[in-house]
Amino acid sequence: MTVNTERYILVLQTFWTALSARRAVQQDEQWFQQDGATPHIIISTLAWLERRFVGRLISQRRVPDFRIHRILKYNVYRNNPQTIEELETAITQHIRRIKKRRVCKGN
Repeated sequence: MTVNTERYILVLQTFWTALSARRAVQQDEQWFQQDGATPHIIISTLAWLERRFVGRLISQRRVPDFRIHRILKYNVYRNNPQTIEELETAITQHIRRIKKRRVCKGN
């Protein structure tokens, strides 16, 4: 089955519903990251995601962009994690080291 925009949005809706059902999850604090596959960056898909992940979407043609991926890849893989647990721990540690920047709208 080919993934087209309609099917991708259906998968996203299923994900969003499942995320909503989790009691410990604060949806307004969740980020979403995706690659630049065509169904992912179509205007209707990006609009759907932006309504749910306001200011927290990492995608091609959106800010923040994939620079974070390159930074994490460099920092995480140079320590050569051997298990999924080591990989998750390294990613979490490096993300926590990233300083938050204030973004002023209109500037």
